[in-house]
Amino acid sequence: MPAVMIAYVTTGQIPAYRETRVKTMAAWTRGVLTELKMERWAGIFRFTSAVYETLYADAHTLFEKPVWFRPDSPERPVPLLG
Repeated sequence: MPAVMIAYVTTGQIPAYRETRVKTMAAWTRGVLTELKMERWAGIFRFTSAVYETLYADAHTLFEKPVWFRPDSPERPVPLLG
């Protein structure tokens, strides 16, 4: 059973900016893992975005919904835990 999860949340007002930032962070992580020959570690990383002003109101979404992206499958959202 994995014991570690590394989750990054980016913020921004513009949805396109947030989406681009999530994809960029996942791609950068994928590249570093590939360079280090540690691709199998991709499963411990998660990336998502949120609107700062509504972060607390939307917190349940971050924990309950599949809104997170892994560096090894950046097109398919997954839940944070599970």
